[in-house]
Amino acid sequence: MRRSAANVLRCPTCNAFNADDSKPGDHADDRTKPDESHNNWVFEDKWEVDSLANVLRLSSGYFNASGGDKAPFDADWLAAVRLILATFRAQQAGSAEEDAAGGPSYTFQRVTPQPSDSLLHGRGYPAARTGLIKSAFRASDDATVFAFNIPENAFAAVSLQAVGHLLGALGHAEDALAAQALAGEVRAAIAAHGIMDHPMTKRAVYGAHFPQATISQRSRRSLSVRG
Repeated sequence: MRRSAANVLRCPTCNAFNADDSKPGDHADDRTKPDESHNNWVFEDKWEVDSLANVLRLSSGYFNASGGDKAPFDADWLAAVRLILATFRAQQAGSAEEDAAGGPSYTFQRVTPQPSDSLLHGRGYPAARTGLIKSAFRASDDATVFAFNIPENAFAAVSLQAVGHLLGALGHAEDALAAQALAGEVRAAIAAHGIMDHPMTKRAVYGAHFPQATISQRSRRSLSVRG
């Protein structure tokens, strides 16, 4: 967990790190924002929601399995969790909001013959604010087409709720409320934008990447994102 926290503080959007900083990573030529090409800890800077959700999941899972051991949850861990929340919040912004603020906080471009290994114009396809968290890449490291990956957002919602309970147990009440509030936003956004009628069965299902979907209220009530 300390290693995970240290890596988050080095680069919250990175999906892979080197074992040490003795030499540049294999992808030091990637053009990214923030510019991490000088950071030898970084192996690859593909922004995936699940990368940070996993850090939260590991933390809350360890705390529960250990019977409440608080030893790993030091100031660096807390700083990393706060940075995770800030990164999730930043990636909720729509493209128009980003442009009005001077441009996106994250971009990624790689010289590659594989379209799925980089982002269109360095930022991917446009997206509106929905309450969901944009993910530039899937957990498979392939670029997304639609920015709102529903499974990863569901994972983030569950992990945020769990780490909110952990933060509360550690005495960080304000941070706990912030994590739980963000979890609630993501859950509500999934219910509003991440459910569709299956084209064959006509039953309500969670989509993989659906920025918009319409569904009957009766079908919507039959589904929920549970922790």
